[in-house]
Amino acid sequence: MILRPRSLLAFAVLASSMIAVSQTQNNEQQEKFAAMTKTMHVMGTFRGTTPCADCSGIITTLTLYQKDPNNYIDAVYRLQLKYIDRGSFTKYGEWTILRGRPGDDNATVYQLDPDGPGKQYYLRVGDKTLQQLDGDMKPIDSKLNFTLKRIGGSQSKNIGMPNPASVNCTKQGGTLKIETGKDGGQIGICTFPNGKQCEEWALMRSECNPNEK
Repeated sequence: MILRPRSLLAFAVLASSMIAVSQTQNNEQQEKFAAMTKTMHVMGTFRGTTPCADCSGIITTLTLYQKDPNNYIDAVYRLQLKYIDRGSFTKYGEWTILRGRPGDDNATVYQLDPDGPGKQYYLRVGDKTLQQLDGDMKPIDSKLNFTLKRIGGSQSKNIGMPNPASVNCTKQGGTLKIETGKDGGQIGICTFPNGKQCEEWALMRSECNPNEK
């Protein structure tokens, strides 16, 4: 198909308009998330100097917010990137918590932008360290630093809690029972007074409704 000059001009105007609308929507979303964090609970702030392709490093600071302690629904993060010898960049978005990754069914992984194309994964290593993973949720094959350490104190009183999904089960009025699956791994089953049973992590991700039989 051959586009005439007038058609090319119209196409360029349309493309520019679409880009402008997309940028406006993104800016509005960033402002919305930034405003939400002012009234949210800080689960933790983690910092580390991560690799940079064309600079001395990136001082990366990740803050995870929740509406309430142990409530992982509609959680928000703030990611601050300070390029050494350069400028800085701050991004907001949503995050969620995942159970298991390749090679470790019991791992706790924090997923940034679960509904977006640029997902990031951080493995929880104890209470004070996060390790960045690749797109397949595997450790990044590099000798460079990809870990973030907790800084300051946490507002949470649940440091060292056994399992956030287990806490969520009890909070919603369920009774937790640990069972052994066919593969030998352990799974938590949350049973409610109405007889409904949910796998604890499915419950926390709202994939199982305790009010439905």
